[in-house]
Amino acid sequence: MFLNSEYGYFSAKAVIPYIKDNFGFDLNEDDVEEYVDDLLRQIGNLHVEYYKFRGKVVKAETGNFVDLPCNALSIDSVTTGDDINHTSNTSTADQTSHYIKYNYTETGMHPDGAFIQNWSNKGTRLVFDNYEGSVQIFYRGQLVDDNNIPMVTSMELYALAEFFNFMRNQRRYYTLPPTADLKDKMLMSKAELDGKIDRARVDFKFNQNLVNRYLDIKTSFNRKSFNRDIKLK
Repeated sequence: MFLNSEYGYFSAKAVIPYIKDNFGFDLNEDDVEEYVDDLLRQIGNLHVEYYKFRGKVVKAETGNFVDLPCNALSIDSVTTGDDINHTSNTSTADQTSHYIKYNYTETGMHPDGAFIQNWSNKGTRLVFDNYEGSVQIFYRGQLVDDNNIPMVTSMELYALAEFFNFMRNQRRYYTLPPTADLKDKMLMSKAELDGKIDRARVDFKFNQNLVNRYLDIKTSFNRKSFNRDIKLK
């Protein structure tokens, strides 16, 4: 995994104890998983990282395939991979045994092996034309925790908490007998939510270590010429 920002991240699950301590009501993990993407789209932030994934192509009559990690957004490269340690996995869809191993590792950006040309992206899996064996895939994916719940910045965490507080106040206003107090609470929480969404919007920032890692060897050498770095602004 390659962090592409100067900002620290928290699992969105951290909003659960935060809401309990600051708003006094309980929230479950399913609610966080269901709504966090909606809030991030409202904010306009999408924390995307580069991942390296190794898998074993599964033979199938409809086309050999490998399932993609659920956070994959776009494919950067697909190459032949070295032999990997397989972990048994059983598909519930077709009841056939296959072997998949997810391997998120902090390694170099250059893919290993030869590029595989004949493949197509079907959304949740890559389908190959007559290719069998291991594959190595570099892909851009959303930054998630070990449970595939999006990671958020501290400001996004505050906005997420206010989002759930607003939803609660809105639900109470429309399901309970309407009162001026319930209406005021709903409008106040909506104003707080709008403000925290605005404050949570951040610009993407490159740092010099990140740029040096992404550039190829020749370009990296040129950046070090004349005993100085060329800084991006």
